[in-house]
Amino acid sequence: MNKISYFRKRIISQYNNGELEAAIETGEALLREQQRNLQFATMGYATDMYNLARIHDEMGELERAKDLYNESARHMYTLEGETVSFANCLGNFAMVLSRTGHEKTAYVLFWQVSNIYRNLGQRNSQYADSLYNLANISAILGKHKESLKYHLDALQIRQREGLNEDIINSLHSIAFLYETTNEYNKAVAYAEMAVKFASHNLSHDAETYISACTYLAGLYESNSKYAEAIEFYDKVLETMLNNVGISKKHSAYLNMAFRRASALSETTQLKESLECFKDICEIFEKISDKYHTFYASCLRNIANLHADLNEPSLAESKMLECMKICRAISLDITSEVLFLLKLYLNDNIFDISKALEILVYSLMCCNESDENLKPLINNIVEVFEQENTFSMKELLAILDLLCDRDKLSLIISKWKDWEMVK
Repeated sequence: MNKISYFRKRIISQYNNGELEAAIETGEALLREQQRNLQFATMGYATDMYNLARIHDEMGELERAKDLYNESARHMYTLEGETVSFANCLGNFAMVLSRTGHEKTAYVLFWQVSNIYRNLGQRNSQYADSLYNLANISAILGKHKESLKYHLDALQIRQREGLNEDIINSLHSIAFLYETTNEYNKAVAYAEMAVKFASHNLSHDAETYISACTYLAGLYESNSKYAEAIEFYDKVLETMLNNVGISKKHSAYLNMAFRRASALSETTQLKESLECFKDICEIFEKISDKYHTFYASCLRNIANLHADLNEPSLAESKMLECMKICRAISLDITSEVLFLLKLYLNDNIFDISKALEILVYSLMCCNESDENLKPLINNIVEVFEQENTFSMKELLAILDLLCDRDKLSLIISKWKDWEMVK
């Protein structure tokens, strides 16, 4: 066995064993050996470059992959012209170009690849893939009508070939195009078709079904069709538990449950939404530290729901808990402060002392260079103007308080002590 045959056999073995770095090292040695033997003008050399480019591509080493795809395609064209092998190589080259910011060049190459397949009479999955890639790069370049045409052509071929997973990808891409142009009815129609196709293969590919249902639910939410969104979030949660084996403690399940609870909060089912968020919090506390963005988001939603249900004391308690977590993990507390200000100035509570304290605390949390300070002050002023509850006497009292260092130091000390309690 000569060196070139040995290297080729070794690359296959290393690749199959997942030893990609070793396969790359052997592949580079193979090219050097062929260059020493002056074997440039052979399909073997072009194919070896192509195979090595694919491994570099898989490893994320895109610059080297790009160079190898380019050289390989050039050699293939010189030796054999526009063949299927050349089109495959050119397509991968275009894909790397699109991933490295060369979208316009990638578009030209994808267009060329599609033409080659068509001229060769290839009306199969490869041709459909080339049209799909051309459609995606067209969308990136803002050619939406052109993109839609290519996606529809790819879909037609994939349907004829019975390629379910590829059909679903095409349907979702078409739906997304319509979504970007705010044609929600058409977007929903294609997303519903994707769910239908995915459901046929649920027992073998539950992940695709989950993805299809999640996308459709999101579309319904964007179109304020919350009942429909909830229906599909329920399907996702059920599939996670029964078909994928994901438990209620899994992050994917909790995130989907959060989305379902949020959709419920947009309907009249406020109490059910509240219970869902409480359940999520209870599960999350058992598996993670509650000083987490996700947990804070749940508390924020719970506080809002308590306020909507006219339960101000519970709303206050949960929002304060949320605000403490946000401070502990260095998150902006503007929305929490504004919520509490509105709550304290509401007719059901109207506690000007608490409103002043939360105002002082919010300013205490900022400094002059803080980018949140100016928007916060503007928002606070807007809240005070909207409530229209202060007489001149009360406004003067606020100014006096903000100028009284002794009173301010007591408030600041109180809130700093509050922050320290875990």
